[in-house]
Amino acid sequence: MALNRLKSAACVVLRLIGLIGCLVRVAVGALHRHSQRIVMQTQRNHRPGKISENRVSDEIVHVSDLYTTLATLAGAEDKIPTDRPVDGLDQCVFLFGEEQSKREGFVYFIKETLRAVKWQDWKCHYYWEPEVNQGSGGKLESPLLFHLKQDPKEETNVIIENTWAMGEIMKLTNTFKESLKEHPPIAPGTPDPD
Repeated sequence: MALNRLKSAACVVLRLIGLIGCLVRVAVGALHRHSQRIVMQTQRNHRPGKISENRVSDEIVHVSDLYTTLATLAGAEDKIPTDRPVDGLDQCVFLFGEEQSKREGFVYFIKETLRAVKWQDWKCHYYWEPEVNQGSGGKLESPLLFHLKQDPKEETNVIIENTWAMGEIMKLTNTFKESLKEHPPIAPGTPDPD
């Protein structure tokens, strides 16, 4: 039974990886919406009676959420570490249409530098690089704010008219930064605890 659930979860991952390869048309590392937003597709025959047919949503599911979600689908919740924070959120109830996504946004770092924050339909840039890895652009004197439903190409800065959104973005950013103080990132190559 657990093996069948694991195979089913693996099929979902492979389909998602295939979609990522087909749909992402810009270089990895771009901060613009079209590089962060991809279609996620599931098939009902892998979860009959669970995933609604023809359901479309604009909710946020971050790639880190796949770890915990797939572990749950495979019946391996007990394998998710409890000795450290895990960034991924279990999105099973969202996938099954029972409630909204558990994620309102995410921070976008390149190495140790906070570059942008996505919160609901808003995106705030602290750095601006019009073309990926071209060296043009850099840290902004004041952030740029875009409403992604109204401006999916991120062309019109609307920060002056929407300073209230910056308060929510700052809450998300500060919560994440505080979590890093309590639980610093694990250095690459660190062995798992026994």
